[in-house]
Amino acid sequence: MTEKHPGKAVILCGTNDIAQNDGVYVSNEEICDNIAWMAAEAAGSGIKVVLCSVLPSTHFYWATSIHPEDTIIQLNVLIKALAEEKGYEYVDYYSALVDSNKGLPSQYSSDGC
Repeated sequence: MTEKHPGKAVILCGTNDIAQNDGVYVSNEEICDNIAWMAAEAAGSGIKVVLCSVLPSTHFYWATSIHPEDTIIQLNVLIKALAEEKGYEYVDYYSALVDSNKGLPSQYSSDGC
């Protein structure tokens, strides 16, 4: 069997934690700690790490009591700082996709997420 070794690990996560999909609140610091752990595991295996911003959203249709706009912005600040501190590549999807309401334009998603 041939062993495969990826050249890059692209990490784009956080939305499910913000939406409390496991039924528990997860702070931005905890989310960023989890991202840092994943990135360190990859980097420690010689894999180049690419961290991505969380995409904009004004709501989660399955969790209507959560208003994620500012939480996403704050988490992206932490993710970008982590990338800069560790020398990881950072891809800013948020800035490229955000609309004037801090959400994702409907042309990119029918559910706003």
